[in-house]
Amino acid sequence: MLLFLLGTKNKTHIHLTPMTSRHLYFFNVTQHGFPAFAWMNFVRNPVSRFISDFYYVRGRHRWIHNRVLKNQPRPSELWFNMSLDTCVAEANTECLPALGQDHELQLTYFCGQHPHCRIVGDRGALARAKRHAEHYYSVVGILEEMPLSLQVLQAYMPRFFTGATQMNNSTGEIRRNVKHDKPEVSETTKRALESRLKEDMEFYQFLKQRLHLQAEALSEK
Repeated sequence: MLLFLLGTKNKTHIHLTPMTSRHLYFFNVTQHGFPAFAWMNFVRNPVSRFISDFYYVRGRHRWIHNRVLKNQPRPSELWFNMSLDTCVAEANTECLPALGQDHELQLTYFCGQHPHCRIVGDRGALARAKRHAEHYYSVVGILEEMPLSLQVLQAYMPRFFTGATQMNNSTGEIRRNVKHDKPEVSETTKRALESRLKEDMEFYQFLKQRLHLQAEALSEK
């Protein structure tokens, strides 16, 4: 889940007006003549995200209904049926990206547009992502800690998120991307991914600590 909020900012406060939600790499909007954005985002455990993405792109329905994919050569049945455990065991760079390889990471969205933001193992990209998260993002929620994330969002962005903590009790319809036949992934594969996604894991822990510090600051008021 990746989204940001659009608003204007002056020396004393942020005035939020319209809101937009989409997948977008960070960029410094004021350098392009736009008013400052109030950015926010949600992240998830990088290994869980990687596993989900691996099987999501193999959803056969996407290659039938997606207007971009359906015009591309259809992959082989071997590709559709490949398990992540097999892919990692074979050291396939699709599922075990090599250090120095160009690969979209979770931290890429915070690092930004620079080519090095997509390089696996780039410590400069990690530092840049942390700096942008700290200076430009009002809140970065953690999917695995949704109640706490909603609590912080409600406090930091009340105009948009007042009542957000009641979301878990909502009876409204929620659309989810679900792949029911996603197989279990071995602990060996998960450890291999954690090692290869070292910078993404460190960034995730950094954001989790930041969220907890924000929550602690709220409890002290």
